[in-house]
Order: sequence, then structure tokens, then C-alpha cells
Amino acid sequence: GEEEIRAADVMRISTRNMLSFQETTEKARKSGSDAASSETEGILGIQEGLLKYFAQPHPDADHDSRQAQLKVLRMRQDLFREQGMISLVLGTTEHVERLRK
Repeated sequence: GEEEIRAADVMRISTRNMLSFQETTEKARKSGSDAASSETEGILGIQEGLLKYFAQPHPDADHDSRQAQLKVLRMRQDLFREQGMISLVLGTTEHVERLRK
């Protein structure tokens, strides 16, 4: 349905940007360029967006709304896990940390 299409779009865009980030910053690091810092800010924005995408429902939401949101959240988590996105996000986070050292 609509949520699966949205999740697929989020995964596709996130994957493309994270892989590009890792490739671009690795090339910059090898060439001694400082381009990695501007790239890092962009990828941190993507990761922040993912955190919001996976946020828990508001605790004040009514029970039915909260249950529906939790069901969607579980579906998102399952899709991301099945597609290996969790490993990609963790790998990108580790890459950012290496760049900051």
C-alpha cells in the first residue's frame, strides 16, 4: 500500500545518499581534501530524518491511533531490517565517527 511505497522511497533515497557519502568522503580523505566535513553535515541530517521516521507514537495519542502507528512502525522496521538498511546506517555512523577523529 501507500506506506510500503513511502518506506521503499525512504530506503532508496537513504541508501543512495549513504553509499555516495561513504564513497565521496573516502575519496576526499585519500586525496587530502576537506570536502568530508560538508558531506558529513548532510548525512547527519539524513540520519536525523530516519530517527524521526522511526519515532514512537506520541504518548498522549488515543489508544487506537497509537496502535495503528505502532503497527506502521513495526512494518517499517521489518522492511528496513529485511533490506539490510540497519547495517548500512550503522556502517555510515561508524564512517562519520572515523572522519571526526
